[in-house]
Amino acid sequence: MNILLTSGGTRVQVDRVRHLGNMSRGTFGAAIAFELSQCLGINDELNFLYAKGSRAPFTTTVNWAVSNAMEANALLTKGQRSFRDLTCRYYEQNYTTLYNYLESMRSMCDTYEYDVVVLAAAVSDFVVANYVDGKIRSKDALNIKLKPAPKIISEIQTRQPNAHLVGFKLLVNSDPKDLIQAAQQSIETNKCSLVIANDLSDIWLGQGHQRLYLVGGPEYVAAGGTALSILEKVEDDPGYLVRQAAQAIMRLGAHPKKAK
Repeated sequence: MNILLTSGGTRVQVDRVRHLGNMSRGTFGAAIAFELSQCLGINDELNFLYAKGSRAPFTTTVNWAVSNAMEANALLTKGQRSFRDLTCRYYEQNYTTLYNYLESMRSMCDTYEYDVVVLAAAVSDFVVANYVDGKIRSKDALNIKLKPAPKIISEIQTRQPNAHLVGFKLLVNSDPKDLIQAAQQSIETNKCSLVIANDLSDIWLGQGHQRLYLVGGPEYVAAGGTALSILEKVEDDPGYLVRQAAQAIMRLGAHPKKAK
């Protein structure tokens, strides 16, 4: 099984020193990547493409202002042991700007064949139409013009016809019905096998997602999944939702897709 998973946010440059970004830190994507790495076997491969500076499954940050040597050593040892115990082949690559992300995705999709492509990265919907190749002077009035950004998700079906595509959908203050419909629309438009959806109100900051909607397309149902699963956070099992998402991805990878 060969899986490509993207994570983190993207940056759109306004000039050579400023950019527009989003709030994604890649927490959920990194957590799914870690869970997948523990499930894959010796002949499997996980490729993790993430935003530079965002979370990665085997990166540990120690803040010496609040940690002592014993706590720091325990964190580092745990991370080192997790990486050493891997049975799959794991590779990392990072990106900076939106265009860097698009370039990396196209190159990877044109070079390798994947069983599952998981697009967990929070990709910008707009780019700056009046980018300045320099630095805008701070005393100048600034009027930023935006235009729609290229959609890499719409290219996956062409570049990876044999891969299951897993998309993510995030809405704000949405009705559950609207969220599910938006996920189903992505399945139809982008040929996703599965869409993992949630509303911003269903997130505990710093503690992961409270509720996830797994919206499956025909390929996911054929692989033994369901058309709709609504998953709630389990208080005494903080990794429950991440494991469910990873298991859904593994289910697709174990059921090869036949290109139409």
